[in-house]
Amino acid sequence: PDQKECEPVSVLINVRPGDCDSVINLKAKGVLPVAVLGGEYFDITQIEANSLKLEGISPLRVTFKDITQPGVCGEIPDGHLDLMMKFNRNDILNAIGGNDNTRKVSLSLTGNLKEEFGGEPIKGSQLIELHFPSLRNTFK
Repeated sequence: PDQKECEPVSVLINVRPGDCDSVINLKAKGVLPVAVLGGEYFDITQIEANSLKLEGISPLRVTFKDITQPGVCGEIPDGHLDLMMKFNRNDILNAIGGNDNTRKVSLSLTGNLKEEFGGEPIKGSQLIELHFPSLRNTFK
């Protein structure tokens, strides 16, 4: 088979969309927001939402909203729908081996396009920094 047919479609993801940094506090609880950014280059409604996994973990919920644009800091809509997901933060940290040191890791999102759009696999990733705040910063 042709090798190009086996490679996933590359999608642009944004961990903690709207925030200007890619630091994840290891002590924080709750959800981790992640967006697949749509645009002229890609229609996110073609994604099979039930197939999405971040580091092997399924999202708690998926919504469609114009939240931000590629390469821009802050929530500045661009007129294109984005696919917004919420993941259980602890599940993601357990999947990547989050511990008590500061380090950079690449979070990977996988999934598939809907069958009517070819059913091809998709993949996106973003480099993030895991940070375990010191006790001194905890009480500020």
